[in-house]
Amino acid sequence: MNTIKEDLLHYLWKTKNFDHNDIKTTDGQEINILSYGNHNDDAGPDFLNAKIQLDGTTWVGHIEIHLKASDWLRHKHDKGYQNVILHVVMEADIDIALSDGTYIPCLELKSRVNHRLIGKYQYLQNNKTWVPCVAELPSIPSITKEATKNRALAQRLTKKANEISKELIELNNDINELIYQRLAWAFGLKVNAEAMLTLAKSVPYKYLQKHKDELIQIEALLFGQAGLLPKESGGDPYVELLIREYQVMQSKFGLKPMPSVMWKFSRLRPPSFPTIRIAQLSKFIHQVNRLDDLIFSSDIKQINQALKIKLEGYWLDHYRFGPPTTERKKNLGDGTKSVIIINAVVPILFMYGIDRQSESHKELAIEMLDKLPSELNAITRRWTALEMTNESAADSQALLELKRANCDQHLCMSCPIGHKIISD
Repeated sequence: MNTIKEDLLHYLWKTKNFDHNDIKTTDGQEINILSYGNHNDDAGPDFLNAKIQLDGTTWVGHIEIHLKASDWLRHKHDKGYQNVILHVVMEADIDIALSDGTYIPCLELKSRVNHRLIGKYQYLQNNKTWVPCVAELPSIPSITKEATKNRALAQRLTKKANEISKELIELNNDINELIYQRLAWAFGLKVNAEAMLTLAKSVPYKYLQKHKDELIQIEALLFGQAGLLPKESGGDPYVELLIREYQVMQSKFGLKPMPSVMWKFSRLRPPSFPTIRIAQLSKFIHQVNRLDDLIFSSDIKQINQALKIKLEGYWLDHYRFGPPTTERKKNLGDGTKSVIIINAVVPILFMYGIDRQSESHKELAIEMLDKLPSELNAITRRWTALEMTNESAADSQALLELKRANCDQHLCMSCPIGHKIISD
């Protein structure tokens, strides 16, 4: 029974995939399972509100599952387990009693599980290929692959929503501040995301709102706090105005700039320089009246329209402060807009749907991903080579989650493809 984890036993119990003929507890009581209970992903017993009969007496309570019965002691289960009515184990190495001295009925499964099934499970657990099921994937039905992606996408969005919900609590439920920080982080893309988030945290959204009608003041606040403003204007009237405006607001709000060394310029194409991203973020804040109205009351066309940012003036012929370059439009590209929607708008919208129990907002979040082009990277390309479709951002987000959170961790029993492989 090497390389077996509790997830296999959870699968066996949930799918009823074991020999039910003449089942008895280890002390000889006949078992009749009336309800297997509801799988519990949180703390506490593994399956809640089950119903069984032991020698004809009906019991209602919880099911706890372990590889060995002695794991009960190793896990130090507390009073939350007093309502366990059946202990399901692969090996009953000891008897377990509750604090009142009552022994917990135990069902041992090791002689009731198909050895071929266990062999397939161990194969998936021990396989060191890019994904454990790489050899079996071509024969997996499309409907199972789609179910796997749908599950992975829901898992990814729920995980991100939970993270964002915690951030919202830390921000005293200021939804506009949350949206602003998340958008700033997304504007930074991968290289400068954390620096952009630090910048947003150093300049609260309410400060920017007070000056949102004046683009120059928003730019002064953000460039000044970013530590990117030159000490001298060099005779340029725009830079001189930024310096002057920032000095006033720095005194007004008691601001301290972040270290400029946090920003990365090297190995970036000039259109992705942090100076350009800050200028674009400034223009976005200047153009949008209320961030919460935009996120929660718009479809993807309206979001894209709001992200249609056109830089003008100084930034037409500059990528950073200093000598001018050739004049060139610096609009926010379609790819960057997609990244912002995927990483900021969609998770916030999904979080809002969970928080307000609004299926329409959760569906809108997924619909946005369905309408965005798929992400192309090393992981999604490998999946495509394995005949997993990647036709939209919903697909690519699901495939990224599947690889990193499931396949890399060998969580095959949390996957419809894994279920299909071991059950056939």
